[in-house]
Amino acid sequence: MDDRPPLLEIELRTLCLYNIHQWKTADTTYENYKKVCTCPSKTEQLSEVDFKSRFDQYSEEYIFMGENGLAAAKHLQFSDLPFDTLRVVVKKLNLKSILNLRKVSRDLRMIVDQQKPSYKNIRIEYFTHAYIYVVFNEQNVLYTADIDLPPIPLTKKIVRSDFKKIAFEDLGFAFKNLEIRLDSLQIRYTALDFEYRLSRFLYSLKYRIHVKHCSIDFGNEKDIKTILQRMKPGALKRLTLCRVSPDRKENNEIHYISFDRVSRMIQWKQVEHVKVEKAKVLSIEQFFHLKRFDIEVESIPMQNLRRLMNAASESTTFQSCRIHTDEYLDVAFLAAGLKLQSAPRNRYNTHFYQIPETKSVLNFCLSRNMIQIIKK
Repeated sequence: MDDRPPLLEIELRTLCLYNIHQWKTADTTYENYKKVCTCPSKTEQLSEVDFKSRFDQYSEEYIFMGENGLAAAKHLQFSDLPFDTLRVVVKKLNLKSILNLRKVSRDLRMIVDQQKPSYKNIRIEYFTHAYIYVVFNEQNVLYTADIDLPPIPLTKKIVRSDFKKIAFEDLGFAFKNLEIRLDSLQIRYTALDFEYRLSRFLYSLKYRIHVKHCSIDFGNEKDIKTILQRMKPGALKRLTLCRVSPDRKENNEIHYISFDRVSRMIQWKQVEHVKVEKAKVLSIEQFFHLKRFDIEVESIPMQNLRRLMNAASESTTFQSCRIHTDEYLDVAFLAAGLKLQSAPRNRYNTHFYQIPETKSVLNFCLSRNMIQIIKK
């Protein structure tokens, strides 16, 4: 027999009446009964036979109430269940149901907010003042004030005039768990009013976020610093950065980023893998400590390549890098200047550099617009 304490009599009656009202069978109700039998009680848990007998009794009571026009049969609500029972049920709900419950009543929100939500992946995007799009794990939620906004497949739409406030309340619920451990956090961080609101929200947290991979669509270097300051040092292993224009329109202007301020942060010094897109890096030296990096530059002088090769040779952690350049590269000139040896069957302009006094080599794959280095 299941050794979990059963429900009190009044809770059993409420549970049965609610399930009867929802057209649930005795078998289904009994399974629900076993799941929520965690509230303290001195009464023995009912057997399936005794439970079905009690279920039939409550069914007759339900019919009687309906025939006599009693409100209990017509207006029975989920929130009528006792608080202890609701707490047990909430623990077994999926994320979509939990977000829905938070908006039913103040009491249900209080019960839901007492839980410690568990998330692995969160994505936050803001779209031209029209809506906020958030992904909690695999649950997509669209917050908007536009009732005519076309639906998005597999996405829950919440239409409220104060949709920004509601979105950040749900985010607050997601981040209220001090023990949250995120695999990924993606933030599209471009509109100024959203930047201020999100910055205030991040700084309102009483802890730094434990996340392995942080992806930021940014407008300038200050945006990156603002978010990285709220990441837990050492936990962050991977950083993906993509420069986007504030109005989300195509912008052919070349953008540069120095990483002068960001590179002084402890989070940057302890990250392992960085990828930068749609922005030209002014100096590659801030990346020498990384295991892996993928960046874009306008051009790369020979002396900078020599410094990179020396740093990669001496590093005990470096694994690989890829550098995309706007300026066409002279492959033969680079190979000669770096004293590289051609690899056997050199089909893809592959070369290698034997690191002195070691068995390790740096493999170079050179093309007109890209340099890739892999340490083996």
